[in-house]
Amino acid sequence: MYNTLIMAETLTHLLNYNDKPLRAMSSRQYTSKIPASNGHEFTLGSEIIFNLPANELGKFLDFQHTTFDFEIENDLSAVTIPNRSGMNFCIKRLVCQCAGATLVEIDNWNQLNDMMMTLQSTSDYAGNVGKLLNGTHEKESNVTLEKDVKQSFSLNLNFNGLANINQYFPLFSRSSVQIRLLLDDAKNIFQRANTELVNSNFTLRDPVLRTKTIELSSSAFDAVVKSCDGRFDLTTTDYRYTSDSVPNIADGNVLTLNTNLGFAFSSLNAVMFSFRQNIGTADVAKYKPMRGTAGLTECCVVINGEIVPNRKIQVSPQNSGEIVAETLSSLGVLGHVVENRLDESTYLVQTPTASSSVNNGSFVGIIDMTSMRSEANRIIAGVSTIGSQVALEHTHTAVGANVENFIVDVYGIYTSMLSLDLRGSQNFVMSQ
Repeated sequence: MYNTLIMAETLTHLLNYNDKPLRAMSSRQYTSKIPASNGHEFTLGSEIIFNLPANELGKFLDFQHTTFDFEIENDLSAVTIPNRSGMNFCIKRLVCQCAGATLVEIDNWNQLNDMMMTLQSTSDYAGNVGKLLNGTHEKESNVTLEKDVKQSFSLNLNFNGLANINQYFPLFSRSSVQIRLLLDDAKNIFQRANTELVNSNFTLRDPVLRTKTIELSSSAFDAVVKSCDGRFDLTTTDYRYTSDSVPNIADGNVLTLNTNLGFAFSSLNAVMFSFRQNIGTADVAKYKPMRGTAGLTECCVVINGEIVPNRKIQVSPQNSGEIVAETLSSLGVLGHVVENRLDESTYLVQTPTASSSVNNGSFVGIIDMTSMRSEANRIIAGVSTIGSQVALEHTHTAVGANVENFIVDVYGIYTSMLSLDLRGSQNFVMSQ
């Protein structure tokens, strides 16, 4: 006799009258504006500091619905914002600290944002919603900052360990959590032909963090504390920056470089990189950032002598598929029809001229390190690089022209955990 598995018959969910939504516990949500703690008027190149509320039991902050709002005024004649990420490019460095411990630290956050905007936004978004929020633009249409006109922006503070938390952020640590935003220089943000821009020409006023605050009733908060034994662990994806330079390569020559990354994480999920031409302050008419391939022909990540992937990725104007497939795969969208701003005409440009946004260059690559796919935050499957030698190996061939003045921007994408223990120090600590 054979055992037969018979699927139970069932009805459509439209006939399931026991499926009722659960009523939320007593709580409320409201919009908060957190002003800067070190002033209300800043020039570009300075640092803005925000102190989040502390010791407020039952209150949480939603970082996924948080913006950096400000007003900026230009006392020069009109300048343009030529970056794909708009005024997001004004933030050079993002740091989050608690009681002296660093929870998040991303150098060159504006370059990271520009690379991710290439991969995760569309021209339609950039020319409409993005333009309204933060001054992004479509391929051939730049946003202009007029003279003596006060213009406001609301920047999404995304692509960092706080924004990537899929839970509410507790506001009851003993010490305040401090967010520090270092503004970049005007020459790196704006463009105006025949004029070298200086920071004092631009005034940023009344910066605030506009966010959603969730407040629980005492009974609801007690239930949450009991459910986690008073320990709030927040798993997130964060980014760590390092850089290198590509020596000048004469036309026809080949050069292989190993960029030491120094990443020591329990779960390194991916390595993202790009090649940016260092144009200097004299080229005021150039669009920034200028990203090209610098003649890249193959690349891989090397961990203790073992290469990832096990076959080096080949890159050429005739072979764009490998690097694009690896990049989309690392984002989990290879099997989907998605829109982004990978421009066929500029993605594999060796050296962008950057005389306009059309030839600004859009190359960015990601090498995936995870061992298996899963729903977000369900499985940590990155590679442990603690105690390991980690490097990005990249080979360049100059074709038709010299390769000159390129910087390698590399971001390690890794899993970290922020923890707040009410039975311990009652301050946030970070493990990675």
